[in-house]
Amino acid sequence: MDLVDYLQGQESELLDELYNNTWTVQAIFRSLSPLTKQFILRLVFVDNNVPVLYTAKWVKSSKLKYHVETIKKLVSLKIIIKYAKKKQLKTKDKIKTIEYIRMDPNF
Repeated sequence: MDLVDYLQGQESELLDELYNNTWTVQAIFRSLSPLTKQFILRLVFVDNNVPVLYTAKWVKSSKLKYHVETIKKLVSLKIIIKYAKKKQLKTKDKIKTIEYIRMDPNF
């Protein structure tokens, strides 16, 4: 079992406490896969919420399964927060649910 697998099974409060230490955050970041690191680096300076569909453009279409795995891993590590908003489309009367992500401020 590696560090990331261990942390994925921990409580949210423990992760928040760990993320208060710069050295711990650096160690966790170094143990992540290159794609996961890339997602963090792209999101770390973004103040706004980012639609998950937009982040799918960060990987090749043939590698979309890795995109889904990366988002799941980041959510389980409480590095990013994922949530959905309902939005009414301008051209139709339908309401669409759009998923967004943003960096967790504790990381």
